[in-house]
Amino acid sequence: MIHFSDPEKPKIWDAKKHEMDRVWKKGLIGDATYLRSLFLLGYLPDEANTELNLLKLDGKQRDIRLG
Repeated sequence: MIHFSDPEKPKIWDAKKHEMDRVWKKGLIGDATYLRSLFLLGYLPDEANTELNLLKLDGKQRDIRLG
């Protein structure tokens, strides 16, 4: 567990979030696991849902460009 006063906390959390993004994009985890992971990183439910929706939107835009 990362202590709240650790100056490296934002960098560590950002790296963990990017890892969750990568794993979700590969299809190794589903939406519920992605959301739960963000909750554990300290995201509020609305923030986590927004991040998931942004990932989904990014995937759709990528499909449109390739298709």
